[in-house]
Amino acid sequence: MKRRGLGIVLNLICAVFALSNLTIKGAIIGNESRRGWRVLGAGFGVGGIVLLFLAGKENGLVRIIRTRQFEKSIRKHSLNEIENAIRKIGTGKGHEHALAGKLKGYQSVHTSKGGRIEYHHDSSGNVILDRYDPGRKYRL
Repeated sequence: MKRRGLGIVLNLICAVFALSNLTIKGAIIGNESRRGWRVLGAGFGVGGIVLLFLAGKENGLVRIIRTRQFEKSIRKHSLNEIENAIRKIGTGKGHEHALAGKLKGYQSVHTSKGGRIEYHHDSSGNVILDRYDPGRKYRL
């Protein structure tokens, strides 16, 4: 969120530089003394765009895909608790960890004391939610 805010501020500064340095004298647009200000304004604009792009990646523009098995497994369970756990994927919260054994290649995130969501990433980086396990006893 900080990157997004800084990106917006830098783009506003760019706009101020661009609008304040517009002068037309005959056929000549601007003059040599204002070239530095235009370059500085352009730098703020480029920096702002880069920060806005990075903020978009930071905010998890990863697609989350729910499988049919996942949808079946969440029936009659606390959807609020499950949605909160889904928001934790990729943040390092919720005791995320890789699974072993038959589930090697999968990861899980805790939903509650004993509950977990099992998921994996596809080749595009999307998160595929595979299964919800409400109360499995397992070791970390």
